[in-house]
Amino acid sequence: MSQITLTARGPFSLAASTRFLESFTPAASVQRVYDLSEPSSVEAIERRAEAWRPYRTWATVLLRTSLEEATGEIAGPRRRSA
Repeated sequence: MSQITLTARGPFSLAASTRFLESFTPAASVQRVYDLSEPSSVEAIERRAEAWRPYRTWATVLLRTSLEEATGEIAGPRRRSA
């Protein structure tokens, strides 16, 4: 069986998506969006996420998007056009 190496080719590449899924920690996003002084525990996030039902997947995508916009972890920092 051969091994495949993924190379990122922009923010919407398969490699970037894989990094997105592997590195996402909802605690940092929840802390930022809810303006908390410290990251929440997994249990606290699960309790909060019950209110997002049945849209929890969509809420998680929005949390991750918010974190990406703030940090540029995946695509790198945004360049401002002149």
